[in-house]
Amino acid sequence: CGAPRFADLRSDFPESLEGQPFVMPSAKGKLRNDVEHYLKLRDIRVNVVAEIQDTALQKLLGKHGDGLLPIAETAVEDLIKNQDLVVIGNLQEVYEELWLIAAQRQIQNPVAAAIMKELRI
Repeated sequence: CGAPRFADLRSDFPESLEGQPFVMPSAKGKLRNDVEHYLKLRDIRVNVVAEIQDTALQKLLGKHGDGLLPIAETAVEDLIKNQDLVVIGNLQEVYEELWLIAAQRQIQNPVAAAIMKELRI
């Protein structure tokens, strides 16, 4: 994803990523390794302008056009809906794993209950 100024990169994706600024997740994570592997296999070199672990800061930098974000669409769906970010393309072989662990409780956490209902658990 990226700010609307990057929308033209959609036409020749992923080759259009060559030389573009990226706000990358921290170097120690699976997502970062998977994105770098994806780019390396396609001989695409990007300009890493920031390495950030905090998703909120990644979103802020992406919204302000400081770089492209390799991030799950669901994490930025509100920014896409508001047209603060646009989807440039999908890295088909790259994904994030999310784990939800819950215990039976008499009083349920409403957020956890909503997530579990959405996932049909």
